[in-house]
Amino acid sequence: MGSGSVILLELLISGGINYLLQKQQVDALILKARAENREISLAEVATLRVERDRVSDEIHSLLVSS
Repeated sequence: MGSGSVILLELLISGGINYLLQKQQVDALILKARAENREISLAEVATLRVERDRVSDEIHSLLVSS
Protein backbone atom coordinates (compact mmCIF):
# COMPACT_ATOMS: atom_id res chain seq x y z
CA MET A 1 0.00 0.00 0.00
CA GLY A 2 1.40 3.41 -0.97
CA SER A 3 1.79 6.32 1.41
CA GLY A 4 -1.12 8.13 -0.29
CA SER A 5 -3.36 5.15 0.39
CA VAL A 6 -2.29 5.05 4.02
CA ILE A 7 -3.01 8.76 4.43
CA LEU A 8 -6.43 8.37 2.82
CA LEU A 9 -7.21 5.38 5.03
CA GLU A 10 -6.19 7.36 8.13
CA LEU A 11 -8.42 10.24 7.05
CA LEU A 12 -11.37 7.92 6.50
CA ILE A 13 -10.91 6.33 9.90
CA SER A 14 -10.53 9.74 11.54
CA GLY A 15 -13.64 11.01 9.76
CA GLY A 16 -15.60 7.96 10.90
CA ILE A 17 -14.52 8.43 14.49
CA ASN A 18 -15.39 12.13 14.38
CA TYR A 19 -18.81 11.29 12.93
CA LEU A 20 -19.48 8.84 15.75
CA LEU A 21 -18.38 11.36 18.38
CA GLN A 22 -20.64 14.03 16.91
CA LYS A 23 -23.55 11.60 16.73
CA GLN A 24 -22.98 10.76 20.37
CA GLN A 25 -23.09 14.47 21.26
CA VAL A 26 -26.36 14.93 19.38
CA ASP A 27 -27.89 11.84 20.96
CA ALA A 28 -26.84 13.02 24.43
CA LEU A 29 -28.38 16.43 23.83
CA ILE A 30 -31.65 14.89 22.66
CA LEU A 31 -31.79 12.54 25.64
CA LYS A 32 -31.01 15.38 28.05
CA ALA A 33 -33.77 17.56 26.61
CA ARG A 34 -36.25 14.68 26.76
CA ALA A 35 -35.30 13.92 30.37
CA GLU A 36 -35.90 17.57 31.20
CA ASN A 37 -39.18 17.44 29.24
CA ARG A 38 -38.22 20.34 26.98
CA GLU A 39 -37.36 21.20 23.40
CA ILE A 40 -33.77 21.58 22.24
CA SER A 41 -32.87 25.25 22.20
CA LEU A 42 -31.61 27.12 19.15
CA ALA A 43 -28.40 27.88 21.02
CA GLU A 44 -27.79 24.16 21.58
CA VAL A 45 -28.38 23.41 17.90
CA ALA A 46 -26.05 26.26 16.91
CA THR A 47 -23.30 24.88 19.14
CA LEU A 48 -23.60 21.48 17.48
CA ARG A 49 -23.51 23.07 14.03
CA VAL A 50 -20.36 25.04 14.84
CA GLU A 51 -18.61 21.88 16.01
CA ARG A 52 -19.81 19.94 12.96
CA ASP A 53 -18.57 22.66 10.62
CA ARG A 54 -15.21 22.84 12.39
CA VAL A 55 -14.62 19.11 12.04
CA SER A 56 -15.82 19.15 8.43
CA ASP A 57 -13.45 21.99 7.55
CA GLU A 58 -10.58 20.21 9.28
CA ILE A 59 -11.15 16.99 7.37
CA HIS A 60 -11.59 18.87 4.09
CA SER A 61 -8.27 20.67 4.65
CA LEU A 62 -6.53 17.38 5.32
CA LEU A 63 -7.98 15.82 2.17
CA VAL A 64 -6.93 18.77 0.02
CA SER A 65 -3.40 18.81 1.43
CA SER A 66 -2.78 15.09 0.94
